[in-house]
Amino acid sequence: MTIKYDRDIAVEAIRSYYKFLTTIPAIQTSDVLEPPTGGWPNITTTSLAALGKDEIVVDLLRYLPYIRRTHSGNENISYDTVVINYSDAEVHDNQPLDKLVPTAAGKLPAHVVSLTIGARYGSYLLLDAQQGTITEYITMERP
Repeated sequence: MTIKYDRDIAVEAIRSYYKFLTTIPAIQTSDVLEPPTGGWPNITTTSLAALGKDEIVVDLLRYLPYIRRTHSGNENISYDTVVINYSDAEVHDNQPLDKLVPTAAGKLPAHVVSLTIGARYGSYLLLDAQQGTITEYITMERP
């Protein structure tokens, strides 16, 4: 069976997951940010050029919902796992690119993007836009 990537299905899957996360006390419904009509205007191939992602990935990131960072840990969706908010100017201006890929994983292909940052025992969720899959990459096994 061949899995085919579809942006709208991928966006709805992430939206559904974030909706589920709002049932957990740390994330409020108001913390889930929906893209404006036409997508996040600051997410472009130019603004994300340093990531080296192809147009299909940039297009996906433009239409994803994101979790607002409130400095209360709400962007932690699992132990040591933080959601990346690509609509946030901080990602474009201040985030070291080596933090957006798993340690020792090397450079991710242009069609793969990390949706999360995993700290020591956390997970990187890697979305493959060619295959239409998300793979969990764990840097260190959990204790």
